[in-house]
Amino acid sequence: PTPLFMKAEESFEQIADNGRCPTSEEWEQMHAYLCCIYPGLTSFLEKHQGALNNTELQLCLLTCTNIRQKQVATLLSVSPQNLRNLKVRLYAKLTGQECSSVQMFSDFIKEGVKPTPTE
Repeated sequence: PTPLFMKAEESFEQIADNGRCPTSEEWEQMHAYLCCIYPGLTSFLEKHQGALNNTELQLCLLTCTNIRQKQVATLLSVSPQNLRNLKVRLYAKLTGQECSSVQMFSDFIKEGVKPTPTE
C-alpha cells in the first residue's frame, strides 16, 4: 500500500496539474501528513508563526515535499519567477540574512524541520 504521505503528495500534484489551488481542508491534511513525517516541522512553524503569512506557511510546507517547482507555483497561485522571489524574501525574513540562491531557502527549511536530537 502507498504511504499516506505519498498519497497526499500525489494529490497535491494532481491538484496543480489541474490548475487549481488546494482547499483549506486539503492544506490542513497536507500539514498533518508533513508533521507526521517531519516531527520537527511543528516546532519550526511555531517558532516562526508570528512572522509567516498564509502563503509563506504553505511554501514552507511544500518545500518539505518532492513536488516540482512549477507545480508549487500553481498551488500557491504565483508565477515561477514570483515563487523564486518569495523564497528569497522569506529566507531573509526568517534568518535576517541575504539569500543568494533558492537552494539556501530549501536547505534552511529542511534543516529546520529535522527532529532535534535528544541528549
